[in-house]
Amino acid sequence: MEYNRKLPVFKMKINPADTSQQEISYIALVDVPAIEINWMAFDKHYKFIADNDRRIVTGPLMVADMPIYRRGIIPFTEQEGEFYTVFDKEAIQLMAEKFFRNHKTSEFNLMHSGEHRIKDVYLFESILVDKTRGIRPPVAFEGIADGSWIASVKIDNEIVWQEYIKTGTLKGFSVEGIFSPVPAGEENEDVLDILFSIVNN
Repeated sequence: MEYNRKLPVFKMKINPADTSQQEISYIALVDVPAIEINWMAFDKHYKFIADNDRRIVTGPLMVADMPIYRRGIIPFTEQEGEFYTVFDKEAIQLMAEKFFRNHKTSEFNLMHSGEHRIKDVYLFESILVDKTRGIRPPVAFEGIADGSWIASVKIDNEIVWQEYIKTGTLKGFSVEGIFSPVPAGEENEDVLDILFSIVNN
């Protein structure tokens, strides 16, 4: 994907002590993941692969330091436009900690629709890639950025499995929640240099 270096970049933060809704509210099953990586990616084309026998899908929930394109009201302005959001390793870890502490493992929906909250779908396994702790990603996601969050989800819902997963209609995860943006400010160019060098390698 081509990145526009002229667009503003906002790092997203999470306050671990915040008891409000500043957290993940749902994990959506979507057709086009914002992080552009499907359940299992064995090459640059991101082919869809799932464990059909056990009805398990595995893929990244968040990729550390990846610029995520957004179009809407630009943070700290009243103007609509284009921008990027980025979650770093520290923000992703806090996100994961709060997710499990608040028992969100069964909070799933389809395509970010509150009307399509789904039952019998739950997260049962996850890792935070951390080289310093010797925690490496699954082989399928080898090379993913340090600090990324990868999860396995069990699909016991018959309709979801047959109509959305098995057919390949839905291909990935998309995290839904409320987070605090922090403008890059004068460091914008440095942030872009670092981030774009990571995603372009």
